Amino acid sequence: MRARKLLSRSKGHRTCLPTLVLAAGALVVLYDQRPVARATEVAGGGASAIASELRHTTQLLLDGIASGDVAVWNKWLDPAVLQVDENDIVRGKAEILAELKPLGPG
Repeated sequence: MRARKLLSRSKGHRTCLPTLVLAAGALVVLYDQRPVARATEVAGGGASAIASELRHTTQLLLDGIASGDVAVWNKWLDPAVLQVDENDIVRGKAEILAELKPLGPG
């Protein structure tokens, strides 16, 4: 309920691009700092396969920001995601996807 109140108090259109870039980048950073890998991943080379998959997915998400590709973000963004910006404006998945527009030329 609090999230809906904050959404209704929105102070105009704010872009969530910086948050999306940070979130995508954090996927790789957090993965690379895992303290313990499962024995089966290490023994079978699975850790490098997982790291490679995370890098690939992160690149897809970052490319999706540049091109405004909502489909890739819709696929990987959790339905229950909430984004809170520096002005305490809360957005759900639908609002985040609605703001995803292609970057301008240059």
